[in-house]
Amino acid sequence: MRSNGVPSFPEPQAYAGGNLKLTLSQSDNTPQFRTAMTACNNLLPPNRGPAPSEAQTRTQLADELSFARCMRSHGVSRFPDPTAQDGLSVARVEAQGIDAHSPQVLRVVQTCLPASHGGLTAAKVRESLENNP
Repeated sequence: MRSNGVPSFPEPQAYAGGNLKLTLSQSDNTPQFRTAMTACNNLLPPNRGPAPSEAQTRTQLADELSFARCMRSHGVSRFPDPTAQDGLSVARVEAQGIDAHSPQVLRVVQTCLPASHGGLTAAKVRESLENNP
């Protein structure tokens, strides 16, 4: 989408079960946006089921908050809290001046994964880091 003329296209948020959430606004319904959607439609993953319920979304947020608290308590003091509108992402972490790829941070991530109660896994973290070199 970005390379097809929508530079502010948001990052999707990953949820439990491999579902993705993408929040768009009414202002995204422009001719340029529709043209980019047509160009990129073939890249969309298949629909893998319904969007997460409100309860699932609250649980995911609680798990991410628990993980963020753990990260801070283990020395990554500027680790951001997720919000309902903006979950955890490599970009949000690095915007706080944290090198998400550093060995020290990755050790703390491994220590804190259990705090997410399965909401975050080593595989999900690895995938996020690979997609954001």
